[in-house]
Amino acid sequence: MPIEPSAVKSLLDAAFPGAKIALDDLTGTRDHYKLVLVTDLFEGKSRVQRQMMINEVLKEPLKGPLHALTMETYTEAQWAEQVSNTPASTGIKF
Repeated sequence: MPIEPSAVKSLLDAAFPGAKIALDDLTGTRDHYKLVLVTDLFEGKSRVQRQMMINEVLKEPLKGPLHALTMETYTEAQWAEQVSNTPASTGIKF
């Protein structure tokens, strides 16, 4: 059974208040997503620690309806730098 992007975003919104969240359905089947999450809650955390934080929030959906999740995680400062260095990243809709 697929999971709606709004359900995934709701879980992430609750765990990361004020975060910028972009979720893209990679296959059209609502079970493979690409996530871009920008929050200063990631300050001082490694990439693995950030992914672990997200995996903890999504642990129940990851047991079934959410089959695959690709993640990009940034602090606000890192995102600002990413946008200024990579024009393609400005196409992400939060």
